Amino acid sequence: MEVYFNIRLKYECKLNNLSKETCRNKLNKIALFKGQLRQTLPVIPCSTYADEINTCLKSSRLWRNIEKVQLTVNMHVQMLQDSSAETFSKQLLDIGNGKVAVHENTGCIKLPTDFCTIINSQNTLIDHIYPDVQTQYKNLEWLAERAILAAKNVDVNQLNSKIQYLLPGDLVSYKTVDAVCDANKAVNYAIEFLNSIVAITIERWISGYFASFGYTMPFPRTYVACSRVGKPSSLFVLARDGLIKNIVHPIVLRD
Repeated sequence: MEVYFNIRLKYECKLNNLSKETCRNKLNKIALFKGQLRQTLPVIPCSTYADEINTCLKSSRLWRNIEKVQLTVNMHVQMLQDSSAETFSKQLLDIGNGKVAVHENTGCIKLPTDFCTIINSQNTLIDHIYPDVQTQYKNLEWLAERAILAAKNVDVNQLNSKIQYLLPGDLVSYKTVDAVCDANKAVNYAIEFLNSIVAITIERWISGYFASFGYTMPFPRTYVACSRVGKPSSLFVLARDGLIKNIVHPIVLRD
């Protein structure tokens, strides 16, 4: 199973049920976890730093019994066969490991000049990610290779509106709801299921690579955002003077 290291109780319950099944049927089973500790930690309302760490899978009683195996070759970099991709990969690891110096006055890190293209406005970001969108908007493969990540809904709405107004034709809005029309059938459809066919979650988004990718501040999980590309020419960051927040929990990264 793929693990985002963010809700340890869920995986403890799964392994507990698996253990009961193996004992009942006298079977031997191996549980394989896949994931990385630099991904987003749990989001807990009104929580403290300690709450986030305690909810992480590494704080589980199971962690000491898990055999850790690390991948050492970045296959995505090798497939690109681009010298800049190897440098980009090392710079990205430094960001994810919290090795990039934090400015005392701003609490931000400064992105290396050869790490990405720094953008100063939403319009410029759109021009870089979606060039010729007026003619390419029907090319599904072209669209699937591009994305802009924003942490706040207000930024998402602004970006969507600006991109939509670049498209030819009339703008039409189609509304969705998380409820069924027939109240008698409400018990057949959980709210979680209805929401899942409306929105795209971070977990679903972080599974792919993009040929052209941009993100806007504030998005403090810099490693998570930047890891969606394999070379600097594909990454565009909207950040003044290249200064961005970078939240890293060193205690989680320790062996």
